[in-house]
Amino acid sequence: MESQLIKPQQNLSPQTRRCLEWLGVWSNQALERKSGWGVVDEFCALLEKRLSYAPGERDMVVMHHEIGVSRLDGSSHTRTCTLVAYGKPDMTIMATTVGWTAAAGASLILTGKLQATGVVRPTAPEVYLPTLQLLANEGIHFQEDVHEQGLAGEAAQHVPDKSESKSESKSAIYGKGSPGSLESIDVRVSQWM
Repeated sequence: MESQLIKPQQNLSPQTRRCLEWLGVWSNQALERKSGWGVVDEFCALLEKRLSYAPGERDMVVMHHEIGVSRLDGSSHTRTCTLVAYGKPDMTIMATTVGWTAAAGASLILTGKLQATGVVRPTAPEVYLPTLQLLANEGIHFQEDVHEQGLAGEAAQHVPDKSESKSESKSAIYGKGSPGSLESIDVRVSQWM
């Protein structure tokens, strides 16, 4: 019996076809169906069955940002911020990072520590500083480094960002209190696969 989720004759790339075959969308096994379920519900049930963690498996989160800073005096540097974290037997790291971040936002609002109203971007120091601190308290922390390029393309020098506080590091990125005026800020997000 053919699945109703995706017809095999549809124009699919070979990679997509292999993934869907591995998931079992065209297998003879009956899909889980409940009253009122649509195709998306059935597909989610299939994904849950096929992609559940086996005993001893865990998830992983990798986030890496590179921020290039160029000053008017010709000097420049790149700041990197990297998070590598793993799930635990009783909780995925994806649930942990999303949950603690949402909890931090709720806590800021409920305790009155966030004075802003409406939609508030997480780039505001009153949001990200206490949120990063809460995450660090829970063992979720970013490794920050500075890679100096010097004047007009001089050889790069790696300088760990250990001596700066989080607020000094962030204010330098946004141009407040930095040793020179910022000419440009270039944000590149690396994709790790």
